[in-house]
Amino acid sequence: MTLRPALSLLLIWTTLVTVLPATAARSMSEHNGASQEADGLRFRLSEGKETDAAPPASPPTASASRLSDAETSKLLARLPSLKREANDSLDFKLREGSLPPPRAGETIQAAFAPATTTGPPPGTVRNTPLEIIRFAPQGEVGLAPNLSITFSQPMVAVSSQEEAAANVPVTLTPQPQGKWRWLGTQTLMFQPEAEGGRLPMATVYTLKIPAGTRSALGNALPAAKTFTFSTPPPNLKNSYPSGESQPRDPLMFLEFDQRIDKARTLESLKLQPAVAGVRLRLATAEEIKADGWVEDLAKRALEGRWLVVRAVGADGATQNALPSDTNMRVVITTGAPSAEGPRTTASEQGFSFKTHGPLRITNMQCGYRPRCSLFDGFRITFSNQLANESLGSDRIRITPEIPNVRFSLNHHWIDIDGEKRSNTTYTVTLDRSIKDRFGQTLTGDNEVSFKVTTAEPALFATGNDFVVLDPAGRRAFTVYSLNYAQLGVAIYKVTPEDWRQFLSYQEGRHGGGEPPSPPGQLVSDKIIDVRQTPTNSSRLRLICPAPSTMATARSS
Repeated sequence: MTLRPALSLLLIWTTLVTVLPATAARSMSEHNGASQEADGLRFRLSEGKETDAAPPASPPTASASRLSDAETSKLLARLPSLKREANDSLDFKLREGSLPPPRAGETIQAAFAPATTTGPPPGTVRNTPLEIIRFAPQGEVGLAPNLSITFSQPMVAVSSQEEAAANVPVTLTPQPQGKWRWLGTQTLMFQPEAEGGRLPMATVYTLKIPAGTRSALGNALPAAKTFTFSTPPPNLKNSYPSGESQPRDPLMFLEFDQRIDKARTLESLKLQPAVAGVRLRLATAEEIKADGWVEDLAKRALEGRWLVVRAVGADGATQNALPSDTNMRVVITTGAPSAEGPRTTASEQGFSFKTHGPLRITNMQCGYRPRCSLFDGFRITFSNQLANESLGSDRIRITPEIPNVRFSLNHHWIDIDGEKRSNTTYTVTLDRSIKDRFGQTLTGDNEVSFKVTTAEPALFATGNDFVVLDPAGRRAFTVYSLNYAQLGVAIYKVTPEDWRQFLSYQEGRHGGGEPPSPPGQLVSDKIIDVRQTPTNSSRLRLICPAPSTMATARSS
């Protein structure tokens, strides 16, 4: 009796100890979850209900009534009567016979996978000396992305690249960074890891295979083999400046096809002609940044392959360090080094430019022909590029005056256009205050003359060879002539039936020789005097007397 109450009290105490902490933890979790839910996303679930969409309303059906027998017979009577054809009735055609059954193929008894063997490949001859079949590259090469050597016999077993690469029976001198790997069992390749995935430039490479090198078949190389190839020394790839009218203190940009040592390359540069007290130095980063063109060239070049230099005087000043109006050449002397290998240049390289001289007129031109017509503009060319400023009548004076004159400035020249007159000489006087981009004013002659001759005769009209006038408009067609005293005008009345003959007429008219006669009926043929002056074009209006007419105009 005393044991049973004790067990009951123990069970009650155990239940309270287990349930109360769990309930408290769940309450705490729900409280935290509610707090997190208030700060985060909320989701609400509800039971979905299917709804049947109402079908679209069908279009109304048109009312119809059945035709009577008389109406049906009347409708069928309109059909053409059926005629009996020869092929209306044919006998049933049976094929000649069934195709023969397919023949069974040849049955070959063999295992699913052939048994592995460690012997030599089929057709391999033992006790044959090992040979070198091919080696690349050879001699002087412009670029060496890799090198490879092919043997006459298998050299390694077909296994993993790691195992095969451990067997390298060749020696490369010098040995750049890279990896050897086998392409199959007979060809060995070296893949460099240098910049651009190529072997370093300016280097002579020697590859040696010692005598006694054995293949996987046990055959030996009778004698040692040695191969060589060379990558070139530095070569000038790009340069700046070039051409004429360059500053007397330019930044000079040089880009090579490989990495260089700027300080050592500077020692190999010289100016021609030599200028007393003038030397070259490397341009600073600030100087390069200040020159937008050179800065862009440097950004486009590969790192380590370019340098920028400039000329300085004995006092270190750069302004006007080079002589004016002089052809200068930057020379890379023989023996210029590379930063990739020991080979140096074997010949001189370089580039040229010409410094600017005084601002002066160097050429005058009127069109592209020896004569100067009404339609050709005047062009005056200068020795230096002009300053980027507007030019007008205050700087350019033309005698006699050209109506509606227009000036345009384009680098080294000025173009002048306007309404000119034939057989007239125009004198262009330039103000000496005109400046070039170096701040120099105009020197030398400041007057040039252009003689405008009579324009070549011309006859033209709007449209092409076939023009249709507006039926609601005036029956007139305008023809323009230039420097013709008379025009012959013929008008023909035509009909649509004359179209093919008109095409033949057009073809014959453009074919050369004696022109054919136009189609249609001749309505008018006369010579018309053109009332014009020799310096201007004229306009002739042809009056068409009939709606369907064809007019031809010819010079006289």
